[in-house]
Formats: sequence, structure tokens, C-alpha cells
Amino acid sequence: MGLERNFRRLMRSLDRYQEMLGKYSDAQFAQQPAEGKWSLAQVYAHIMTANLLSVKGMIRVLDTQPPPVPDRLKWSARYILLWGKIPAGRKVPQAVQDRTPVFDKPKALEAILRLREQLQAVYSRRKEWNPRQKFRHPVLGYLDNRQWVRFMQIHTEHHYRQLLRTEKQIGI
Repeated sequence: MGLERNFRRLMRSLDRYQEMLGKYSDAQFAQQPAEGKWSLAQVYAHIMTANLLSVKGMIRVLDTQPPPVPDRLKWSARYILLWGKIPAGRKVPQAVQDRTPVFDKPKALEAILRLREQLQAVYSRRKEWNPRQKFRHPVLGYLDNRQWVRFMQIHTEHHYRQLLRTEKQIGI
């Protein structure tokens, strides 16, 4: 799949997140479907925080030009980027979990809008992207900016499906 297509799919996914946000009451947004299961708010907080951290890294790579790192992808990254899905049972990296704030609906909307703006800004600089310039994902290892866009698209769609399952579980 090409960069442009992955970027469009990612932006369409963000459109869906924004549309869905409008149909939830505050109580539904905060409700956990079961003990140990994420609420809609927690899913939004996780995906928006993870994607905002990813874009921050993409910009840092462009602005600081860190030294090149090896081209080798970890097997987990190869699987995810090739098949377009995250294997079942994967846990959130502690680094992301530690940085995930509590979200209410206005904070979720603000994060979606900020993410869209930052993605557009970094994507507009795609001619500067160098496949040898990478930054580290806490589980997948070093990814270049094209791979980050692909991963964010896959990850965002993965959690979209989680939102749909959660809606059913809480009766929406």
C-alpha cells in the first residue's frame, strides 16, 4: 500500500472517530463495559495519545536529522506492516500507558483536531522524508516516517473496531 493511500485511510479513520464522538453521552463515554475492559474514553485517550507521540517523533526526525539506524525491522513490525493488523493479545507499551491522560469528550475532540493538524503538517513535508532517518517504537523498533504513517493507520483502525465492540457491550 502506498503512502498517499495510507495517509488518506488514516485521515478517514479520524473522521469516523470524530463522527462517533458526537453520538455518545458523557456517561456512555466514561462507562467501562466490564472489569478490566477499556471505556470508550480510554480507547480515545490511548489512540490519540499514541498517535500524537508518533507525530512528535516524526517531526523530531525531520527537524534534527538523527544519525541513520539499521534498516532491519523487528518481526512484529514486519507482521503488522505487511498484514495490516495487530495480533490479538498485544498489550499497550508501558511508555504509552504512562503518558495516556484521562479524556472527556471535549478533550477527545481537541486531541482529534490537533492530531489532524499535526499530521497534515508533517505530511506536507513528505519530500524531506529520508527512509534512513528513523525513531524507535517501544515494541516494534525503529520505523521511518512512511512506516509510521502505515502503523498509525493500522493501529487507529484496530482501535476503531474496539470502539464498535465496546459500543455493543454497553448497549449503544
